[in-house]
Amino acid sequence: MRIVFMCDFIAPKGGAARVGVDLVQLLAAQSIPVKVLAGEPYEGGLADDISVVSLNQQKLLLTDPRIGVFRGLFNTAAHAAVTKLIDQTDTPDTVYIINSWSQILSPSIFAALRRVSRRVLVYAHDYFLACPNGGYFDFGHGEPCERAPLSLSCFATQCDKRNYMQKIWRTGMGAMRRLNWNVDLNGSRIIVVHEGMVKYLARGGIAEQSISVVRNPSKPFTAVPVKAEHNREILYVGTLTTEKGVDVLVDALRERPWTLNMFGEGEIRFPPAPNIIAHGFQSHETIGRAAERSRLLIMPSRVRETFGLSALEALGAGVPVVISSQAQVAADIRTHQCGVVLPAVDKASILKAVDDLYADDGRTGELSRRASRAHAMISPSFDEWTAQILRICQSMLKSH
Repeated sequence: MRIVFMCDFIAPKGGAARVGVDLVQLLAAQSIPVKVLAGEPYEGGLADDISVVSLNQQKLLLTDPRIGVFRGLFNTAAHAAVTKLIDQTDTPDTVYIINSWSQILSPSIFAALRRVSRRVLVYAHDYFLACPNGGYFDFGHGEPCERAPLSLSCFATQCDKRNYMQKIWRTGMGAMRRLNWNVDLNGSRIIVVHEGMVKYLARGGIAEQSISVVRNPSKPFTAVPVKAEHNREILYVGTLTTEKGVDVLVDALRERPWTLNMFGEGEIRFPPAPNIIAHGFQSHETIGRAAERSRLLIMPSRVRETFGLSALEALGAGVPVVISSQAQVAADIRTHQCGVVLPAVDKASILKAVDDLYADDGRTGELSRRASRAHAMISPSFDEWTAQILRICQSMLKSH
């Protein structure tokens, strides 16, 4: 077996990118030849035996709009790079894994992959295969969206967090993807990271029999679970954007004395406060040191989170999680009683959840102990995860 791995981002700064980097490293460690096509510049970090081709492009939204609007619909450089890879390196046992495509590579890669479609595996970390804004969330009305993607109702709704022209553009990207790649007809497969995602992709016209559920593995932030009831700080790990609920989180915790350690980068800028510290992007080890001092991790996303990798990393460290009901793993946290599910992403709900955990050491301690035990039941080990993906790849090759 050979793997060609395609992604917008190869620097492990977001959940999907981190999962992708872990996957290619683990596959290469099993002596499986791996080639990577990345949209962004590659700055090193992968094993020496992993071949990397980079388009050296930036995110579409950071590109000159006169270029980005067309590149988002059809990135000619990405199409040419995929075509060249197939022409020069394809074999009957090559599997093409797409880890991300909507922020740089564009739907053009699906057009290039049509001739090897039965050996294409799409790793869906979000809902962009179905939903134009990727999150089934109506930013205009501030609520989850129940419309059928690319329907007349969808097309007429300004759900984008920026403007309606952005919505039209993203709808065009979705239409180009459907034009160039129909999973029901071409025999490709899709991996989703949580079983709760299946119905949302099906709403976008993707047949459920094409979808396999493989939950993400997660490395705990600390080697030894903490005793959260002894800690006084709060942890946030993720992008600093409105869809992640960072604005309401910061607004709420300004009224409390506890330190909020925020790890991640993004568009939100907020006035400095003595108890709110923005650390930017940091290593897993640096976040781990903050986790050792954390009473809870908070994940107040407004959009439908497909997984919530940082929540699992916190649970493994014994840190209880306060999480939005929009996250798929919220159901798991409720089942295993290892955190608090927010009834709404608003100031009052966040403050009540946090205040309750600070007021009750006994309850916090019990949640902490349950968190470390629940981790292995919610998230597979890295070996189990890799084995599941390899079984899917092997089944694709057998049926080809």
